Amino acid sequence: MVLNAAFLVPKRDVRSFLGCVKETEEKYRGHGLTLSVTGPWPPYNFCPVFGDEIAQG
Repeated sequence: MVLNAAFLVPKRDVRSFLGCVKETEEKYRGHGLTLSVTGPWPPYNFCPVFGDEIAQG
């Protein structure tokens, strides 16, 4: 794994986002890179759990 990222993409931009992902994958496929898009995921997957920063610190 090179990168594990999450992006909040407005519904109106999903098609464009997926197009960019496809272009990027085609550009780097020869180098062994593949991209996987999953989701949609609920918004709470992008928010920290309040209180965790205290438990870690």
